[in-house]
Formats: sequence, structure tokens, C-alpha cells
Amino acid sequence: MPDVLLGSNMRRNPAPETEERMNKAVRNHIALALMLALSLCLIGCGDKDGQKAAAKLPDLPQDRIATLKHIPKSQAIATTTVKRVSGPPPVPSPPPQCPQNAGEEDFDALVTYPITVCEPISIDLTDVAVLFIEGRGPTHKVANSQLPPDLQVKGANQSAAVIESSFLWRCRTDEGPWRGFLTSERQCIFSCAPLNTLELDNTPGLVVFQWYGDILNDHPSDFEFDGKPVLLGKSDHGDCHNP
Repeated sequence: MPDVLLGSNMRRNPAPETEERMNKAVRNHIALALMLALSLCLIGCGDKDGQKAAAKLPDLPQDRIATLKHIPKSQAIATTTVKRVSGPPPVPSPPPQCPQNAGEEDFDALVTYPITVCEPISIDLTDVAVLFIEGRGPTHKVANSQLPPDLQVKGANQSAAVIESSFLWRCRTDEGPWRGFLTSERQCIFSCAPLNTLELDNTPGLVVFQWYGDILNDHPSDFEFDGKPVLLGKSDHGDCHNP
């Protein structure tokens, strides 16, 4: 194998496969360094104007922060609310004779309820696959440090700790109205009151409410119906008093 003269020392050329491994390692190192620099830039320097604009927005209320969860396959976080009943209501003694048959009714409903979506500053609000009715811009901000640890933007290394703690998210809150599917199920046991389940189907996060009683008068105070629910169909399960 030929020798090459480097200064006053004689060294052998590395074998081709060794040289290739060395070049690959160098390329990987450069690529890793570029990715690290890019990630830090997205966190700290990607949208200076966005940071300044977000800083002027009012803070997102704490009760709304508590409802935020990750949107699947997205960098955004959004309102996720699931309030199901824990069990049947107390049974009066003696048990009542329910005046109606068992059965189920399905409704199309519109409700107003505050839904919030927050994105990192480096992400455009229009990138989220959610159409807000009013189509407005950001309405609130939330500091990264105010979010639960599993929702926070994480710094790539120790030098990003300050960025991580002071980083802002832009948030948009919309009241709707949101479309939902409502099921009212009346059974012959436990109580005469029907069990109502409402699930909103055009919100970014899962939103479900469940309650016993009248649809319009007994629903949770978290939301309001926008007009009367429209009956889609119903099924009769039979007279509760027949053997």
C-alpha cells in the first residue's frame, strides 16, 4: 500500500472501508448538529414577531389550561372534556312506576362551549385541521411553564432551559356553536330519568357530557344548547310494567 508524506511523519492511507466509515460518522455528526440547531431555532428564534404579538395577549384562564390535552398527530393542544356520570342516581323507596316505555332517542344538537386550541409560536395557527366558526386569530397566551410537564415544549439541551421556561404558546378560544350527537336512553331499572350522552363531533379534542334527567333543563351548566335539539330517530324497548 503506498505511503503519503505528512509533515515529517510517514503514515499509511486508511483502507477504503475504514475511510468510508469515517466519512459517514462525520456526515452523521454534521446532520445531528444541524438538527439540534434547527430545533433550538424553532423553539427560541423561529418567530420573533409571533413572540412579541403573543406577549400582548391576555393569559389563558387556569380552568381552561386544566382541560388541555395533546391533539393526536399534531403539535397543538386543545380542550378535552369528558364528564360521564359515575353511576345510576339513587333509587327512591319504594321504586317508582315509570310512566313511559323503555327506549332510546337520538338527536342532532348545537351547543356553545368554550374550546381552546394552543400552538407553539413556531407553528402557524392555520396549520391545525380544525375550522373555527369565527375564523379569528389568537385570543390568549399561555407560558410553557404554566402547562403540565407532559404538555410543555422541551429544550434540546441545558442551554435551552431558559427558553423552555419562558416560551409562549398562542391560544384561540371559540364558543362555537359546535355540533354534537345526543342520545337519550330510558331504562326500566334504577330510575325513571333517562340517561343523556352528548358528544361533540367537530372539536379537535374529545368533548363528552353525560347526565340524568330532562335534556334541556337538567344538563350540566358547562354548556348551553343553541336552539332545541333535532330528533333524528327513536326506538321503543317496550312497556316497563309488562312481565
